[in-house]
Amino acid sequence: MGAAPDPAEATAAGTPVGASRRFLIAAAVTSVAAHPEAERAELADDVRRIEELFLGPLGYRRGADLALDPTRRQLQQALRAFATAPDRSPEDYVVLYLATHGVTVEHSGRHYLLLHDSDARDLRGTALPTEDLVSYLWEDTAVERLLVLIDACYAEEGTDRALRRALEDRRFREPVTGHGGTGLVLVASSRRKEETWSGALAAAFDRAVRREAVAGHAPDRIGLDQVMAAISVDPEVPPSQRPVWSLTHATGDIPAFLPNPRHIRDAAGLKLDEIDRIVAVRTRERESREQDMRGFFLPRARGTDVPTEEVWDFTGRHAAMGDLTTWLDPRRTEERLCVVTGDPGSGKSSLLGMAAVLTDPQRAAAVPRQELPPVLPRPGDIDVRVNAGHLSTRQLLDALSAAAGCAADSLGALAAHLQTRTSPLVVLIDSLDEALAPHEAVDELVAPLTDPDRRLPVRLLVGARPHIAARLPADAPRIDLDSERHGDPDAVRAYARKVLCAPGSLLRTAEPRLLDEIAEAVAEAAGRSFLVARITARTLVREPRLPDPSDRRWREELPRLPGEAMERDLVQRLGPLARRARELLLPLAYAQGGGLPWAGVWPRIATALTGRDYGDEDVVWLRHAAGSYVVEGVEEGGSVYRVYHRALIEHLREGRDPRAVQRAVTEVLRDIEHPYARRYLALHASEGGVLDGLVQDASFVLGAEPGRLLAALPGLLTPEGRRAGQAVRDLEPELRERAGAGA
Repeated sequence: MGAAPDPAEATAAGTPVGASRRFLIAAAVTSVAAHPEAERAELADDVRRIEELFLGPLGYRRGADLALDPTRRQLQQALRAFATAPDRSPEDYVVLYLATHGVTVEHSGRHYLLLHDSDARDLRGTALPTEDLVSYLWEDTAVERLLVLIDACYAEEGTDRALRRALEDRRFREPVTGHGGTGLVLVASSRRKEETWSGALAAAFDRAVRREAVAGHAPDRIGLDQVMAAISVDPEVPPSQRPVWSLTHATGDIPAFLPNPRHIRDAAGLKLDEIDRIVAVRTRERESREQDMRGFFLPRARGTDVPTEEVWDFTGRHAAMGDLTTWLDPRRTEERLCVVTGDPGSGKSSLLGMAAVLTDPQRAAAVPRQELPPVLPRPGDIDVRVNAGHLSTRQLLDALSAAAGCAADSLGALAAHLQTRTSPLVVLIDSLDEALAPHEAVDELVAPLTDPDRRLPVRLLVGARPHIAARLPADAPRIDLDSERHGDPDAVRAYARKVLCAPGSLLRTAEPRLLDEIAEAVAEAAGRSFLVARITARTLVREPRLPDPSDRRWREELPRLPGEAMERDLVQRLGPLARRARELLLPLAYAQGGGLPWAGVWPRIATALTGRDYGDEDVVWLRHAAGSYVVEGVEEGGSVYRVYHRALIEHLREGRDPRAVQRAVTEVLRDIEHPYARRYLALHASEGGVLDGLVQDASFVLGAEPGRLLAALPGLLTPEGRRAGQAVRDLEPELRERAGAGA
């Protein structure tokens, strides 16, 4: 791959042609220092409601971080700094919401907004004229699409004056016509003689945007005029309060301030039941992708495999991140596939996790940039992020279909739908080697979709271990974290140093030179494995005495493989009880999906696999003794648990007969009524070589989750089993319909 792009070039290229950024600025004045009797704490709820709407389904990001109760100066500086920022563009959509007290001066009719430091006895000197609020964002700025919602008493008086002021602000300015619909929209919560009820406008606006009756699935935007019309007949809006709106400086249609989160491409003309099926698939997949982000991508971007809000330990890998950023440049549409590969622990998922978070408009701003390269992926560069671990090829197809806005049941149907796109769909797929059928996923999905002869508008960024990466087209760009270019031994050393300085470690107070030498020794033993460095460093943190890095024997005993690091850690911490911990971790090493449920499942499988009687109290002990190796997740509303890294799973499985283990698991699951058994019994039985009898049982077939049952059928061994399996395949549509839309 080529070198990373020039920063200036990357900035210009970071947003796809025709794409627009969306910014929300929301604030409320809940208390006015000079008037404690006017406190309105409930206005904070109005800001929260507006933020949840715009920052959530409407896809906006924060434009300026205004705390509650800004002063006049704070509000002025924040708005002006945002509006005059060098990267402000006519393409931007900007929404300002302000909830506060409004006051109209009797003799002049001027409308003022009270801020935290305002005094109603001196409005001119301390309060904010409403027309100034709008001018801060409008006068001498590049903003061409501005929606202002003023939630205050007598607000229409203020918006009328603001409208006249806006015309004056651009009296001699040529209208912008090259960016589609532009204009200034002002929404007043009440007429000029009406008081405003707290919460009325924010709640009504939220209800109208979310109502399918206002906009269904066909339009790609929700008309602001439709929203205001719905608010005007909303029975929950007090009759004494009538919100109004106005538009000026319009070129073309009303700007599309409200993208339709329910929009389905090509929905016009579809039957309602077809739309319902697409919606069901999309809803399910959206929930799955959010779980992928919270439980997989975000922790790995932080440099840990355990979800936490306190750690950002991602280190180095500038060359790899630079090449990844280059590939994501939206102008490189002909490069349809990029492969990130490397051995276990090399940091594939950490690198891709960072890319996932940096391209997420809702999460990118929280990423510390001090130790990252100057040129990075930008919000919106990746459309969808998928963790392929334990997914069947059909589930991957569903994920890609939902990302494309359809419910395709075949590669051909997905390809046909993709052909209607005007810009490429960019999807990150990590852990492809951990899919239920990785070879099938490559041959039947990834390779055909990215075949240059098909010229489909789709780009896939794929993470996989070398044995699966080798099946992908050899001419696809590769980021190999074991190569000289992309491997980063210095980053492993710096990462080890960070972990060694964790809270509670004796090394936090050690001499910097000693700390550097210990980190160097850990990194030397770990090679390019961030995983080994992390486990070893965490083990050293818990040691009661400082190690001597000049001790050759100590250095030689440092782990070099993930399993060695895990064993050393367990033995050091638990002594003879390390065996108990390994045996309790063993069932999790064979878990399917997001992990194994605890109640009634985990201890019983541990007992079946080890011959020792384990119960809930043993799992409680494990949580305290070796909980750092277990991750809790959520699947269909219930807690599930898994070992946090594939390399450690493989270590726990070493020396065991996988078929014998899966047969034992199958026997346990056959005897219990649990959602996990319905979802995954077929897969366990297939891997244990005992699916043939089950698939000939109609009650089992009808009770099993269809997608995973179909994924398990290649494990059938006998002629009778294969005939029954073919019957199941023939009944696939009926089974999926019986189980629910999109199952």
